Amino acid sequence: MPGVTVMEGAVLGSSTLAAEQSVYPQFSVSTGNVAGRSVLLQHRSAVAAMFSGGAGAGHEAIGTFVPRTEEQRMMVVAKARHDSVLWWILFNFVDVVAVVAVLPLPQVVSVMSVAADYVIYARATADSGLSHGYVVALAVALYPFLMLSLSLAEVALVCAFKWAFIGRYKEGAYPFYGAYHFKWIVMMAVMETSDALFEILNGSVFAIWLYRAFGAKIGTNACLLGFPLEFDLLTIGDRSTVGLDCDLTCHTVEQMVIKLAPTVVGAGATIRNGSVLMPGGEMEPWSMLLDQSQVLKGETVPAGEVWAGLPAQPVDAGGGGRWDWSVGDDKDSGA
Repeated sequence: MPGVTVMEGAVLGSSTLAAEQSVYPQFSVSTGNVAGRSVLLQHRSAVAAMFSGGAGAGHEAIGTFVPRTEEQRMMVVAKARHDSVLWWILFNFVDVVAVVAVLPLPQVVSVMSVAADYVIYARATADSGLSHGYVVALAVALYPFLMLSLSLAEVALVCAFKWAFIGRYKEGAYPFYGAYHFKWIVMMAVMETSDALFEILNGSVFAIWLYRAFGAKIGTNACLLGFPLEFDLLTIGDRSTVGLDCDLTCHTVEQMVIKLAPTVVGAGATIRNGSVLMPGGEMEPWSMLLDQSQVLKGETVPAGEVWAGLPAQPVDAGGGGRWDWSVGDDKDSGA
């Protein structure tokens, strides 16, 4: 909004509404929208001393800041490397090479599909004795199947690359410019090559099969329309529903440290369109998160409750307590 000031190091989270004339202090963290204003989650911390103290003191301290925890040490290392021209060039070089290397893959799949279709057309025309119109119709009919087959082959290749290059995503903290950060950005570039196929299959059992192949733990009769990334840290229970454009990524980036944590959607839980379940968040069985809402990291939506808002809070059930979700037994539904 007009007149907003965001000071150095301040973070505005997903769907933050910055009201007119708001000032976000250095290294503060804010998010959401409650009564037209964002919610302050974190004031200026001791880490601010590290960033405001200047560069050039090596890996053990920056300025007057001396790290006392492993996470603070990671921040110091990341900050020192971020201020290094050589590390900056190396990071961007790896990023550009990864993108340039994988960017043509969807186009390659398209060209290979056309080439395979043309070979079939040429051989059918030369050898079968069929009419030209029939052969053309056959080639047109076969093209979508060829495209799908080669796209699935591409996703299989991406899946194999994930297991060979990353292995399993594991809960933990990883500094910027470390080995994991480089792997992380390369994997994100590779995953983007499969976006088109995942968008087509989204919401179907075929997408569930693919996500399981990548390492996600997804129960039976679940519907997933959101987008995960760190598959191994994602658990979705039986008969749960995740709506369109929901964010189920299992990472946050905090002061140049990537933090991975499990994201859990319990059995029968529902996340409505455009909502965010942050890493470390959990939807207990038969809970519901309404549209455009956000569960903060580490929070749990209790079983049977409905939450909404930015950040999400319990919705009054009309008399207090939990909502009454009456569901039939499996034996009654014929499942």
